[in-house]
Amino acid sequence: MTLSFPTRPALICAAIFFAPLVHATADGPDYLRVTGVASDDVLNMRTLPSVRGDIVGRIPAGADGVMSFGCVGGLSFGEWQNATAEERAAAARRTWCLVGHDRVIGWSSERYLSEGNPPERADAAQRLTDLSETEWVLRDLDGTPVEAEAWLRFEPDGTAGGNGGCNRFSGRYDSSFTQMSFGPLAMTKRACSGPGGQVEPAFMAALANSRRVAATDQVLALIGEDDRLLATLSRREGR
Repeated sequence: MTLSFPTRPALICAAIFFAPLVHATADGPDYLRVTGVASDDVLNMRTLPSVRGDIVGRIPAGADGVMSFGCVGGLSFGEWQNATAEERAAAARRTWCLVGHDRVIGWSSERYLSEGNPPERADAAQRLTDLSETEWVLRDLDGTPVEAEAWLRFEPDGTAGGNGGCNRFSGRYDSSFTQMSFGPLAMTKRACSGPGGQVEPAFMAALANSRRVAATDQVLALIGEDDRLLATLSRREGR
């Protein structure tokens, strides 16, 4: 897949808005199990809640303890209660769930998911609800791995900063129950080429276009308004 990189800005003047950390819906399970997949097959995780999305990960058949961050495209709890078996089956085919498995976050079809159990391993990923004092290294953009060293850090005093791949950026972030906003974020103007020069504008665009995040203590996903997985960042060790 070829990435298209916009022109790099020297200063991000518009605020960058995020919805709160995504959680499983109130009437949905926190953990899921893969069902209906052949024992020698896998369930794909994609950048979009659609088969058109690129594959970013694969979950083995029968896997349990898959973290759920909520689903889109299906029936509400009330609609489900009043739906026929045929209507429920049709809804499951068009419903996609944002899930976390093996340090990957992506979209998987609800058709192959059912309520599961929390993972039994002590080192299993845990849902993260506070980003303060955490630091993240950019791993991919729209499912495509990056080569440049780009990162983002959240401070407890309400400031955030990092490196876009070439230039440093910093600013304030404001977190509330309904949204998280960044900006304006000031950025240095150092000229650069190579991987950093390509990754930086795309990373800044991912931040600007993000509307919500999903996070575990190992991985952070930035998600756009159209539910596209814009970028994935890995927790920096020891942070």
